[in-house]
Amino acid sequence: MSKPFLLSNLIDLQDLDNEIFKLIDEKSKGESVNILKDLEKKYHTNNSLLIKKKDELKGYFEEKKILDKQIFENENKLKNILEKLQNPKLDAGELQNFNLQKSSVENNIIDLNVSIAGRVLAKRVMGKLAFFSISDQEGSIQLYLEKLI
Repeated sequence: MSKPFLLSNLIDLQDLDNEIFKLIDEKSKGESVNILKDLEKKYHTNNSLLIKKKDELKGYFEEKKILDKQIFENENKLKNILEKLQNPKLDAGELQNFNLQKSSVENNIIDLNVSIAGRVLAKRVMGKLAFFSISDQEGSIQLYLEKLI
């Protein structure tokens, strides 16, 4: 025959449950748990920043791809026009037409806005002129800046 379940057994179980709860509560407020919680917050913050930067870079490279395509097309147009201008059999109207096309394509090439990014390796300032050498993993470029004031 089994023993009857007494009220005193229930009280003992409740006391045991209270002790377990206190232990769990003390553990969750411990220093190592707080460090882990802080690290988790930092991870989520850094992860969201990383996702944001990836999206910015994706937009940059999409824009770069479009600009590269425009530059390539304009350079090919200019090359074709220059080849046609070498023909000595052109009459005056054709020559004028090709020269207008050439200046139009050159203006398209000049009007492209380009952004560069990299590390400034050298800076030389000479009065109203300044030269910057900028480099990144793709290569290097020198900027020429003129103060117009």
